[in-house]
Amino acid sequence: MAKIDDLIQLAKLQLSPEEKEIIAKQLDEAWEAVKVLEQVDLDNIPPLTHPTGLRNLTRPDKVEPSLTQAEALSNAKRTHQGYFVVDRILAHK
Repeated sequence: MAKIDDLIQLAKLQLSPEEKEIIAKQLDEAWEAVKVLEQVDLDNIPPLTHPTGLRNLTRPDKVEPSLTQAEALSNAKRTHQGYFVVDRILAHK
C-alpha cells in the first residue's frame, strides 16, 4: 500500500481507504496485462516508425492575397485607428 500512497500523493488526490483499495486492485490488473506483453517474442519484428505507413506530405509555401486592413475591419463592431476594439477581460484593482 506504500506505493499506492506515493502515487496518490504525487497525483495530489484525496482518496478514502476503500478508494485506495480499488485503485490498488486496478493497478495490479494493469500490471498483469503488461507482464503478458513482456512475454511476446519480438526478435524477428522490425522496428516500427509509423503505425499506418503513411508519410507526411508537405506542399511548398505559396503567398496568396490577403484582406486589406479596411476589409479585415469592415465587420468589426468597434475600431479605433485601424485596430479592433474589444471589451476588457481583466479588471484592474
